[in-house]
Amino acid sequence: MPPKIYSRLWIAAAVVAVSVATGAALIRSRDPGIPESGQSSRRATTATVTRQDFLRIVRLSGTVEAVESTTIAAPRLSGPNSNSLIITKLIKPGTPIKKGDLIVEFDRQTQIATALDRRAELNDLDQQIKKKEAGERAARVKDDGEILLAESALSRARLETIKNELVPKIQAEKNDLAVEQAQATLNQLKATYALKRKAAEADLQILKIRRDRADNAMRQAESNAEEQQHGGSAGRRRGPRRRAGR
Repeated sequence: MPPKIYSRLWIAAAVVAVSVATGAALIRSRDPGIPESGQSSRRATTATVTRQDFLRIVRLSGTVEAVESTTIAAPRLSGPNSNSLIITKLIKPGTPIKKGDLIVEFDRQTQIATALDRRAELNDLDQQIKKKEAGERAARVKDDGEILLAESALSRARLETIKNELVPKIQAEKNDLAVEQAQATLNQLKATYALKRKAAEADLQILKIRRDRADNAMRQAESNAEEQQHGGSAGRRRGPRRRAGR
């Protein structure tokens, strides 16, 4: 083999040896965990295990809303003392509820007091009406008796006029005058009898109207108190995902 070829082979072998040595040096400089002895295994690492809360945080974007919503309006009160509503109890927003749960409660003291006052007024008017009816029955009996007496007096006076042809003229004139007076008395009693009945009926009707108003006001106040107590309850069953206020 020619000498030029041998020299080229030696040069190539020397270049390869230098390249391998340079690569090994670079590997050792980048990974200090490899021992100088050239072993390929890495140095082992250790960690301390402790008991702690495991937290997982998920960040989401968007709108959170109820699956189902129901509008709950304040109760509509009627009658006097129905312009204001005072809340005494209100459920916290976001609290899960079910059918029948109390959501909001209003002060009922005003309506309860009004109902009690109207009930007392109603009982008093009932007693007045009974007393008035009893008094009217007694007055009617008395007036009926007076009319009967006046009719009897008129009948007797007319009987006396039958004797006018047999008695002196002055006595006959007295008999005629007695008939006129008895007739006038009877007419007056009958006229006042009708007026008394109308007046008594009017007074009784006024008491009945007042009683009806008191009864209506009492029922309205009782209904308002009931509405204030149960008007803020959930109207239907909701699942655990529903929330009050939405």
